[in-house]
Amino acid sequence: MLSKLKGQFFKNFILLAIATFTVKGLGFFKEMMIANYFGTSHELDILIFSLTLAGTFLTVLSGGMESTVLPNYLRFKNIDFTQKNTYLFVVFSIFIVLLFFVYILISFLSQDIITIIAPGFSIEDVLIASEYFHMLFIYILFIFISIFFIILLKAEKKFFMSGIIPGLLPASIIMLIYFQNDIGVISIGYGIIVGAFLQLLLSWLKASRFFSFTTINLNNLREHYRTVTKKYSVLLGSGLFIGLIGITDQSFATLAGDGAVSSLNYAQKLPALLDGVIIMVLGTILFSTFSENISLSKHKENQLFYFKTLKIVFISTLLISIVLSYFSQDLADIVFVRGKFDYESLILVYPVQTIFFLKLPFVAIAIIAARMMNSFELNREMLYINIFSFSFNGVLDYLLVDKFGVVGISYATLFTYILAAIFNYIVVDKHLKKVLT
Repeated sequence: MLSKLKGQFFKNFILLAIATFTVKGLGFFKEMMIANYFGTSHELDILIFSLTLAGTFLTVLSGGMESTVLPNYLRFKNIDFTQKNTYLFVVFSIFIVLLFFVYILISFLSQDIITIIAPGFSIEDVLIASEYFHMLFIYILFIFISIFFIILLKAEKKFFMSGIIPGLLPASIIMLIYFQNDIGVISIGYGIIVGAFLQLLLSWLKASRFFSFTTINLNNLREHYRTVTKKYSVLLGSGLFIGLIGITDQSFATLAGDGAVSSLNYAQKLPALLDGVIIMVLGTILFSTFSENISLSKHKENQLFYFKTLKIVFISTLLISIVLSYFSQDLADIVFVRGKFDYESLILVYPVQTIFFLKLPFVAIAIIAARMMNSFELNREMLYINIFSFSFNGVLDYLLVDKFGVVGISYATLFTYILAAIFNYIVVDKHLKKVLT
């Protein structure tokens, strides 16, 4: 049975790895184009900060979506088609209401929010960032709904399709930059909107055959609303604190001078390519595998599979991260230095990139353990860990940014992931021992 599980896992891993590598490759080529045309300019700082803020809202809202939808989708799927559709309708309607409140918040408080969290921006910078942020609500709307459909594809083990659809976003940005770069960094924003719409359209077309809101059971709506609201509220809080880590880093980066925000952004791209291909692929497949095994009470198989995966991934990513850190400057030189991205920009980027490479094995452990926590629905424990991680990261950012600049921010991120990995591992280890006794 375990060998069969490994075979299916390997097949799914290869399919999703190919799709993710393609998407991440497009994303990386997109960053190379941005570096070529816009360098580390202050105008780019403002757009990236606005996009990071929009992305934080998206992360907070969608962070608990997969943990809310996937386990119960698999359970109801095996029980009754109408039950499954009723549950999906409840989840989808709650998400739409949340989007409405986000729109109200952005409409009335965007300038105040940016003023508070971007202390290094001038009044003019805040106004420009606010305009970008309003425009990017469309991105939040389209991507958030598309994530719902992509999760359904994952639940149905359509891993290649669920992995390849997000590639429409970087592909659209590449096209807009290539043909419209003369209008400035706003071409990136237009590409984001176009790509988000295409991602929503294709994900809906591919997932629509797995659900139908015309067959819902109205008598069960109240019970499902109560269940989903209780679970998702904890996950929403958890997503809030983990999502705030990114915007906190960007917030302190605004104090580190012109080009600091965009430098921090560039420095994350090569490490993120590995995060996506190796770690996010594993996380996606493992969550589905762990959840299915738990629903069938295969706890011993889950434990063996979990620890073996942890060991292999940690050792391999540790070796990879050491090698890449050693060659970090050369890699950044090869990838970014061209056009408006000069050697002065390189000096800003590569030290930060080096530290981000070193966090790779700890990100791997944190994500794999977090997927097991999601499968066991240890959401409250995850909330507490994320609150601590956010607080710890913020304190380190504050202490290190004055002396070390953006490099200090990257050290804060590294130490935060190390502690998160340790805490996640401890929680899962204790719970596995509990279910096996």
